[in-house]
Amino acid sequence: GTPKRALVTSFLGIALVFLLASRLLLRLSARVARRRGFNTRYFAVVGSGELAEDVVETVGSHAEWGYAFAGYVLEDDVPSLTCDEPVLGRLRELGSILENQVIDEVYFAVPRHRIDRIEGALKVCEEQGVATRVSLNLFGEGRARMSLSEMDGLPMLSFTMTPTDELALLAKRVFDVVVSGTMLLLLAPVFALAALAIRLESPGPVFFRQKRVGLNGREFTFFKFRSMYQGADAEKEKLFHHNEANGALFKMRDDPRITKVGKIIRRYSIDELPQLLNVLIGDMSLVGPRPLPVSDYRRMKEEDA
Repeated sequence: GTPKRALVTSFLGIALVFLLASRLLLRLSARVARRRGFNTRYFAVVGSGELAEDVVETVGSHAEWGYAFAGYVLEDDVPSLTCDEPVLGRLRELGSILENQVIDEVYFAVPRHRIDRIEGALKVCEEQGVATRVSLNLFGEGRARMSLSEMDGLPMLSFTMTPTDELALLAKRVFDVVVSGTMLLLLAPVFALAALAIRLESPGPVFFRQKRVGLNGREFTFFKFRSMYQGADAEKEKLFHHNEANGALFKMRDDPRITKVGKIIRRYSIDELPQLLNVLIGDMSLVGPRPLPVSDYRRMKEEDA
């Protein structure tokens, strides 16, 4: 029955909170220990030049990771370093270097046109049981998040603008459902008053429904309280020469299509409240970019083309 479902839901929610808290506590404890010099691991960098220096600087700037730099391993055909940085030897000597030095991880920071030369070195590290990391700065800097995954045994390099941590996404979804559901219950009287005022002033539906574009171009029905007279959206093209916004988006300060009630609910952002339904359904998130109407989205795509 309902009490049992409520009990199970509460238990799952509490368990999720404790799981997240325990993971956070373990990470913080490990970082504190590594900052104080415990569990130090040593790493070497195969390569030279700016890319290799960036790797050393990046790892060295995070004491909480617990790594100490052992030295460079130079490629066989590059000149010796002129700086005072430690050099462990040449790439052809990697096997003996790993036998004679305490090396926990090897970072390969070579240009992409030399990436085919490190295959043998990777096998040497594998045979010695030493973990390896290969710098994948192959395509220059970009905004997309890069990750390496496996698809039925086939390694794939992935680029995405959206988070991929399943636990973090689940926590975000739980947050959206709990907050939007609670706000819908608390704001029920405001919804009722706004709906009544809209119906009394002008004929037409209480909600304004519009096709908008969400994640990766997916279309969904967007809800707002209707603040214009019925059929106003079809007249937007006629008013586009009054557009006060830059680019493809439409914005007009004294829009003649807005009703008297519409001006009031817009002033206090009451017209936006039905978007909580979209959040509860899963079309939107409480934290994220504002979805564009399909017409504005297509116009923006045409301008970017």
